[in-house]
Amino acid sequence: MNAITYTTTCANRTAPVNRGCNDPELDGTDYLLFTPTNEERLLSAATQLNSGKGVDRKLTQ
Repeated sequence: MNAITYTTTCANRTAPVNRGCNDPELDGTDYLLFTPTNEERLLSAATQLNSGKGVDRKLTQ
């Protein structure tokens, strides 16, 4: 998995999306990072998860 920083994403928003077009693993995440609102939500969630605030949940069908 390739990781990019928030600063890099802000500086050049189109590069991650273009890279995602060629890498199926990145496609969904880069699409979410493309819009500022989604980017903020996704990065906030990742920060919370990395600080131990994640909650295990069972998936339902």
